[in-house]
Amino acid sequence: MPIKAILFFLLLFTGCAKKTYLADVTSRNYRIEKGSYTNDEEISDIIAPYKEKLDKVMNEVIGYNVQEMTKGKPNSPLTNWFADAMLEEVNVQKRSECGFCHSELRRCQGKFHGQR
Repeated sequence: MPIKAILFFLLLFTGCAKKTYLADVTSRNYRIEKGSYTNDEEISDIIAPYKEKLDKVMNEVIGYNVQEMTKGKPNSPLTNWFADAMLEEVNVQKRSECGFCHSELRRCQGKFHGQR
């Protein structure tokens, strides 16, 4: 009897095991050159009003910097500036959400923040 039980459990656990197989994976890159297609005038007419509005906003100069802001990995002036800007925004949101104002504790969402 114990041999049948062992055989039963052995078949139960090995027979129902999930088997995975790696399928054949191929990838291709398609390079689209600007001169390899023609402009569709109908689509261009639909997009034109939106493009004009977007170009007015996106081409506006919002500031100047004396140092050139180039990108690079892992560190560069541009990535450092962007990280600092994100950190500053998070800190501003934290202060406004938690009720901190000039080192003064205020009641925020039913809790006193800063207490342990």
